[in-house]
Amino acid sequence: MILTATDAALNTASCMAVVTVVDNTPPALTCPPALTAVCAASEEPVYANLAAFTGDGGSASDNCTINAASFILESETDNGLVCPKTITRTYRIADKSGNTATCSQTLTVDDNTAPSLQFAIADAPKTCGTLAAGDIAFAAFQSDDPDQFAFVALTSIAAGAEINFTDNGWETDNTFRTGEGVIKWTAPGGGLAAGTVVTVNPAALTASTGTVSSVTGSFAFSTSGDQGIAFCGTFTVATGAISGTVLAGVQFNAASWDANATSANTSALPLGLTNGTNAIAVGNVDNGKFACAVAPTGSKATVATTINTAANWTTSNDVLLPAVASCTYTILATPEATVNLSCDEPLPAIPVATAIDNCTAPVDVEFFETITPGSCENNYTLVRTWTAEDACGNTAIFTQTITVDDDEAPEIDPPADLTVSCLPNQQDNMLLILDWLDDYTASDNCDGTLTVTNNFNPDIINYCTGTDITVTWTATDACGNTASTSAMIVVNKDETAPVFTVCPADITFNNDVDKCGANVTWPIPVAVDFCSGATVEHTSGNPQGSFLTVGTVYTQVYMAADGCGNTATCDINITVRDMQLPELTCPSTDIVVNNDEGECNARVIYDVHATDNCGSAVPAIPGYTYLGTYNGSHYYVSPADLGQLVTWQQAQTTAAQYGGSLVAIESAGEQAQLDAWVALGWQYWIGLVYTDLYGQFLWTNGQTLGYTNWGPGQPGVLSGEIVYYWDLVSAVTDGWYDSPNILDSRRAILEIPAQGAVLTACRAGMNSR
Repeated sequence: MILTATDAALNTASCMAVVTVVDNTPPALTCPPALTAVCAASEEPVYANLAAFTGDGGSASDNCTINAASFILESETDNGLVCPKTITRTYRIADKSGNTATCSQTLTVDDNTAPSLQFAIADAPKTCGTLAAGDIAFAAFQSDDPDQFAFVALTSIAAGAEINFTDNGWETDNTFRTGEGVIKWTAPGGGLAAGTVVTVNPAALTASTGTVSSVTGSFAFSTSGDQGIAFCGTFTVATGAISGTVLAGVQFNAASWDANATSANTSALPLGLTNGTNAIAVGNVDNGKFACAVAPTGSKATVATTINTAANWTTSNDVLLPAVASCTYTILATPEATVNLSCDEPLPAIPVATAIDNCTAPVDVEFFETITPGSCENNYTLVRTWTAEDACGNTAIFTQTITVDDDEAPEIDPPADLTVSCLPNQQDNMLLILDWLDDYTASDNCDGTLTVTNNFNPDIINYCTGTDITVTWTATDACGNTASTSAMIVVNKDETAPVFTVCPADITFNNDVDKCGANVTWPIPVAVDFCSGATVEHTSGNPQGSFLTVGTVYTQVYMAADGCGNTATCDINITVRDMQLPELTCPSTDIVVNNDEGECNARVIYDVHATDNCGSAVPAIPGYTYLGTYNGSHYYVSPADLGQLVTWQQAQTTAAQYGGSLVAIESAGEQAQLDAWVALGWQYWIGLVYTDLYGQFLWTNGQTLGYTNWGPGQPGVLSGEIVYYWDLVSAVTDGWYDSPNILDSRRAILEIPAQGAVLTACRAGMNSR
């Protein structure tokens, strides 16, 4: 440069000088405001140039000129943490003179967004009885050969479940048109998992999984438009009615369902379906498929809506290859937060949980469950907790609380009614009852202790009244729920009398010496009762040791009574017989008399003096029973034992030995006395005989026949007939009967006069036997 100096007089002087200007002032650099990022620093990239730097709020200046090209990231450091991560970026710039300046910008990376839990569907597989509209969705159709369609399961389908498909249209009366085809698809043995796609060829009756069979008609899609409808239940060919549920439908003859099925290729929207939700109409096209631009994920309803939205389909009048889009269907479901169960219901399956996060870092999902016991064995609370935690510690928690209660009573059935009777050993009955009391059946809807009690009280069994007993069983489960049932013990009333094990037969005692009787004692009867025991009481007769006279039958009556008032009697007939011979003074000389006029015998009166311990002598006749004395005569009867029956002659001979004869019944009074003495129903020889000599009946004691008591049609009046008395307890048949047979054996009645005797002087003339 030229330098000039000028004085006051304006005189100048000049010189040449070289001047160099040096810039030592650094530029000024201000960073943009601090930045934040959620997942990574890459969300806020490093400024690539000064323009980006200043465009984000930074500034750079210099006293001279900034060198924009020198702008660089000088360094980047962080705090070493994951969240929040603080990154310091230092930028540097220079001016034209090389002076530099730096500034630092802070970038904070911090994820404050919690992850989201997702649950894979864990529903129990459904049968056709539980499948509902929207549980499957049509995913493709093809009317160009070969006809086919595809459906996707939006829930788990049980093995063997049957779903029908038809191209019949639906009518507004809620029945199908008829005339087209219905086919049946059957789920495979392992069932069908949610999200599985099944392709069906209705003409070939084949499927990509499961089996297909024909129900009726021919299933074939029309290229001019048609419909496909899926339903559960039976199909009535004649009416088109179904018993079941419509599950899904696809319409491809128009952009909407028809008002009614007026032709083979039209259809109203089936009952229970909603277009866009569980049914779809895609327009008049030959072929169509769900495009699967984005694989559907979400709840069953969300996925169903995605599939049944026409905008998500690809359609064409040309064959689509492939006919069914390759797609993954993920059915998610949020478990119920609160579940109340009875103890016999299965716990919900534990669904598989995954998590999605706003950042790409792995998310840890943890599951744990705790059980809190309740008030009893089968009451408890199960809390399941899923926790998803991302790298920054943000968590998502889902808690499912399952309350299990036992509020259902157990079931108990009683045994059949039991009938008991009094037994000799009541312990046997108690064992029978105890076994019966344990013969109930009881069950409970839950596992655990089941206590069964009954109200049976053995002390109330009363065989005397026969009162039935109602027994009630009560079953109590572990939580105190109870159920009761009852049955009867039918008690047979004790109407059985005691049994005499010792009841002496009739007893005969001999008289005491020189007495017309005896002081007698006899065995005491003994009775038993199997139920309540027996007591024996002497109710009538004579005290033990009493003096009983000869000739009288003394009946001792004993009664046994049990605890229920049933009684039995034992009669003991006691007879004292006179075994002491009388003392007899016979006439001192023999007596000879003439026969009575006109008779072959005579009545002889002779003086006999006799003394006896019983007053007048009553001889004892061996083998005969003394009946009593009547009108001056003693009467005897032979035994009833068949082995001791006698002939007429034997009886007459025995009577004669004792100065008597077979009985002569000479009056109605005497006959009545005999009726009272002898046993009914027997035949007794009497002393009446027909004599050829006199041509009439005579008594063997010599008396002529006066009083008679002939039986019906008697007498026969045959030569030499003898007579017996037949006591048949009847006014018609009682009486005397003649008999021609002297060898017949019967019982006999003897009559021995107390004094005097009939002496037979001419027996041959009587033709006596």
